[in-house]
Amino acid sequence: MRRFCSYVDIFQGCGETDLPAPHGIAASWYFRKAQCGNTSPAAVLPFGRLSCGAYSGAYPTGYGNLAPNSCGKPRKFTEKRMIKGVAHLSQTGTGAIGFYYNYALTSPFYGHLSEAFSLYDIESESGSPGYYRAKFGDFSAETTVSGKIACHRYSFGERHGRIAVDFSNDGLDRSFGEKYFGYVSAAELKKVSESEVLMSGDFQNVRLYFCVRAAGSKSSHLWQGTEELGENEIRADGKDGSRFGAVFDICGKTAEIRLAVSTRGYVEAQGQLDAEKRGFDDIRNSADEIWNSALSRIDAELCDDAARTVFYSNLYHSLIKPSVWSGESIARVPSGGDMALCIDYATLWDQYKTLFPLIFTLFQREGSELARGLLSIAHVFGYIPVCFALKDDPTVERRQARMIGDMVLYDALVRGIDGICASDILRNVENELSNPMYADFVQNGKCELATHTLDMADACAMAAELAFEDGDAMLFERLLSLAENYKNACDFESGLLTDKSWYYEGNKWNYSFRPMRALERRIALCGGKKKFEGLLDRFFGYGADAAIQPTEPDCYEFIEETAPDRFEGFNNEPDMETPYAYLYCDRRDKACKVIDAGLKYMFCSGEGGLPGNNDSGGLSSCYIWNMLGIFPLTGQNVMLIGSPHVKHAVLRLSSGREFVISVKNFSSERIYVKKAALCGRELTDFRFSVSEMMQGGVLELEMQ
Repeated sequence: MRRFCSYVDIFQGCGETDLPAPHGIAASWYFRKAQCGNTSPAAVLPFGRLSCGAYSGAYPTGYGNLAPNSCGKPRKFTEKRMIKGVAHLSQTGTGAIGFYYNYALTSPFYGHLSEAFSLYDIESESGSPGYYRAKFGDFSAETTVSGKIACHRYSFGERHGRIAVDFSNDGLDRSFGEKYFGYVSAAELKKVSESEVLMSGDFQNVRLYFCVRAAGSKSSHLWQGTEELGENEIRADGKDGSRFGAVFDICGKTAEIRLAVSTRGYVEAQGQLDAEKRGFDDIRNSADEIWNSALSRIDAELCDDAARTVFYSNLYHSLIKPSVWSGESIARVPSGGDMALCIDYATLWDQYKTLFPLIFTLFQREGSELARGLLSIAHVFGYIPVCFALKDDPTVERRQARMIGDMVLYDALVRGIDGICASDILRNVENELSNPMYADFVQNGKCELATHTLDMADACAMAAELAFEDGDAMLFERLLSLAENYKNACDFESGLLTDKSWYYEGNKWNYSFRPMRALERRIALCGGKKKFEGLLDRFFGYGADAAIQPTEPDCYEFIEETAPDRFEGFNNEPDMETPYAYLYCDRRDKACKVIDAGLKYMFCSGEGGLPGNNDSGGLSSCYIWNMLGIFPLTGQNVMLIGSPHVKHAVLRLSSGREFVISVKNFSSERIYVKKAALCGRELTDFRFSVSEMMQGGVLELEMQ
């Protein structure tokens, strides 16, 4: 097998955006959001429950040197990249999500406890998928993970070093203010032996149980504040601002820390550590093999090593979230049996269009766990929240979207993911439509936010298809009628969405070109293809001057006053699928030009290689589809053909078959598909069904 891991740069996107100077149409695009990728190089497995990496307290992953930011150029937290120690669990690529994890902060030091958790310059760092290493001060730290435990190995310059664990850590540096960190409450700490400590506490109102073991420890102590205590058990509460944890005294010049966490109890956490018999290097090698297998699901031939690095680094960042915590339970969601639980997808509104379709296309087992986890969550709450994580609150960011979880389940269904059937989706759609918080759409035909109206109308159109296939005529008619509510979000005179709405992270232009099921009818109602093409031309900046990008941090007023009604240039997810609206105006050439410009100027290698917050893989997965030259429409059994930038690709499908993309006359200058054929059948409309793709076969694309 090829060494796909060798192409991955785990540091891609972890710093301030630094992209090639845009030319042509790309120069007119406007970045509304912060210009940083917000990823982290922490050791993690595909869809893994634990991440383990360097912690400085910086925004938003705990790694790096950036301060909180929402738009413009990010502020610096520290001039250089620094480290306090190693933390566990973090977000990936998000912005101001409001909860940041970074639990059980672990720090090497000498002498008194007050010396622990000092900020050091990172002298050198390196890593690969599933592994991270940093040198700082008199120490070096290496991290890796297995399916259920985190493992880090420390080297000391002198003997008799110490390692402290801060169990009260929750979030980012406290200088940022309380909305960036949490207080760990009702904590219980127990010293089991000189090398093992247990801790439980309420983190974001979720009870977690930790077990930490230190190989090479000759003694251990519990601590609170800056005092080491003699007791073997203590109770503490971070609500008063105090810190608490454990410290291990190391015999020699090396030590290994192992950590497990469970939502169920100490016995489960200890059992996870007991079950892992392998040493650090074997765990690291296994992580590499697991990642290589996951990345091999797409075997792409690209023009050079630089292109391979960007492609596989983005594929890597597409496979970190959601996290699958099989057998665990949170927020009253049952565990065990047939009810797997996806415990952390965090930002569904950024993932549902491109990330979940990618996962379901490539991964059967993980896709099944994730889809059935969504059903478990829906069973408890009566709907699928747009944010679900290690936090007992399903209402986080509820203004982002509505009923998009049903679209995700549909995407799993048409890709043949086990454990999902049409009746599950229809049942959840009916439950959501009866939810009082969605009554405005059902009773009034529209929501306060126009985008919510589009979300729900599209979900109803999708469900109507399933009801028709199921033979439920009454439900079909009801859903079909509700699907027509999309008209109430539109201004057919202008051809755009209504002015009478607030729009999240954009304006009506960013949301007016979604390739929803009703787009062809909407185009006809607003004046036809030519008029709609003109609106798209203005949106994407054909013939426009270059945009003046925000250069100051958090420059909200500047953006409000100067922002053109323009495409966000893959800096953010609300309009990332809109280039494909050109296909509905019979202008594939213009769609290809936009896609090509995005691939050339908006993504590159290195820590500045992403145009904006990666948002749990949302941007990276969009990049992968665009590179392959095929694009999914969420909630639809449709794949659109765009502009392939691979010479050849083999997708190893979740169905067990292979889907081959064969590109003829490939060159960086040939961006237009002249002819397309699937298994020998010409595709005159340049689209095919997801169902056909999942059967495997060869898609031939001839370029010009």
